[in-house]
Amino acid sequence: MEDFKPAIIWSQRKDKVIISIYITDIHDEKISLDEKKFSFSGVGGENVRYSCEFELFREVIPQESKQRKTGRELYLSIKKKEEGPYWPRLTTHKLPYVKIDFNRWKDEDDSEEDEDQFEDGLENLMQRMDVGKGGGGNPKFDPGDFQSSDSDDEELPDLES
Repeated sequence: MEDFKPAIIWSQRKDKVIISIYITDIHDEKISLDEKKFSFSGVGGENVRYSCEFELFREVIPQESKQRKTGRELYLSIKKKEEGPYWPRLTTHKLPYVKIDFNRWKDEDDSEEDEDQFEDGLENLMQRMDVGKGGGGNPKFDPGDFQSSDSDDEELPDLES
């Protein structure tokens, strides 16, 4: 029986390509990355086998690339060999199972200020959001102190019977 193709989405920055392979409960994964070629195989939920292999649009640096696995995704941050213009696509030819990740996409002219939140780690992201400290935001904020002149706050008339 032939392996299924995984759902792959990708985005990029000037210096890296970001690939997400969406497979639930992935295990027994094998990833091979060289300067021009990417291959993947793994088993997902209900023991479904997935695999793919393709030539990358341009060369990358495998040694400086990172990966992270969650319950629903295998995330790869792959360092481009040459920083510079964006690639028009991830692969040398179009593949039906590879799509653009518009949630992580940044245009070439976007600022690099809010760098990839996934590189920073969940704990740092939660700290920036001030979550998990029992406060949930500004500790001095008391909703009872808030005065509103909203017309919805007026007293409602009694219902007629």
